[in-house]
Amino acid sequence: MKKSFIKWLLPTVIVLSACSKDDAPPTPPAVQPAKGLYILSEGTLNDSKLGFYDLTTSTITGDFFLQQNPTQTGIGQYANDMIIYGSKLYI
Repeated sequence: MKKSFIKWLLPTVIVLSACSKDDAPPTPPAVQPAKGLYILSEGTLNDSKLGFYDLTTSTITGDFFLQQNPTQTGIGQYANDMIIYGSKLYI
């Protein structure tokens, strides 16, 4: 009886000690939105630009769209409206 108990006790202890709770995933740091203004310029013939004026540092980023999207060639020809919905800016 004692040998049978040890035969079951050893595998049970090994199986239960192998189980552990998953670690909680790390929370990403909160992103503080920049305080500023988006400036949309229609331009001429496929030359629309999106600029950004930072209110805290009083600096202007002239071609903000291309800075944020380096693989794109530009906004397009007639960018005349923009809207912010949630955390996205649609042009």
